[in-house]
Amino acid sequence: MSPAPWIAAAALAYAVLVSTLAANAAWTWLLKRRPASTAAPATMLVPVFGLSLAHLLFDEPLGCSSSVTEERQGATAGLAP
Repeated sequence: MSPAPWIAAAALAYAVLVSTLAANAAWTWLLKRRPASTAAPATMLVPVFGLSLAHLLFDEPLGCSSSVTEERQGATAGLAP
């Protein structure tokens, strides 16, 4: 058996643990300095920053692809009266 599955599992565990610890540390730091009612709405910006950075750094297209649109049309086709 090749070591690739173990390496992949270790890389995944590292990424999950590091990102979780970093996110929790940042959230705790923020809540020590701001009330939750002020800090919580900022979490709504996560998808905006994620999409923007993916577009800027990796040249990902913004918007729906045709396959997503076709899947939605196919899924809702049976619901029309």
